[in-house]
Amino acid sequence: MQQFDVKLSSKDIVRPSLNEKIRWGEKAQVVRVKETLEEENSLVDFVLEWKRRTAKNLRKVEIQEGVRQNTVYTIQHIFHDGKEVETKKKVKKIEKKPVKRLVFLNQRDYPIKIYDLSKLKKIRLVATAYWVGDPQVPGTITYSGHRVRRGLVAVDPSVIPLGMRLYIPGYGYAYSSDTGSAIKGKRIDLFVENKAVSRNWEHKKVDVYLLERAKAW
Repeated sequence: MQQFDVKLSSKDIVRPSLNEKIRWGEKAQVVRVKETLEEENSLVDFVLEWKRRTAKNLRKVEIQEGVRQNTVYTIQHIFHDGKEVETKKKVKKIEKKPVKRLVFLNQRDYPIKIYDLSKLKKIRLVATAYWVGDPQVPGTITYSGHRVRRGLVAVDPSVIPLGMRLYIPGYGYAYSSDTGSAIKGKRIDLFVENKAVSRNWEHKKVDVYLLERAKAW
């Protein structure tokens, strides 16, 4: 096309091709080709990988582990003489972040409340445990007026308010209902079944997730 002073890009289409001879009176066609690239993100807030249901502490819950997945796509648009003729979409990369959730279930196992633990505040505390018959526990009614049962925990209200829904890995769902003379500062006392179980929580450091303040567990 140099003899006709037509400038071509490497992507332009010429008919007949440049390798073919053009007959007298035959017209050559040049299709101007343009390509553009863009990126598109597709976010899936939660992809479930593992779950476990339990009603051991206060209410029926499901503990879920999974990922927040973002897929980045590259989209190529191809234009012929200004008109889009083709779109190519391919995966550029997949980004995953671990997510752990606590889900409240009703009696039919339908989710009624979901807590994304990765978005919640957590406090590192030293745990101990108490049980019915513990000589250091004066009675079986908590400071808030609940009969002691697994899932009710004693806290320092200046650190964790009473009436707070909590989650403690290894122990499970909990509710701050009690206080104690020995529970001052960054301490938490977990109610367990018996003295033997309490040995698993002798001054053990735990992460305590603060779910929300609520009038009932």
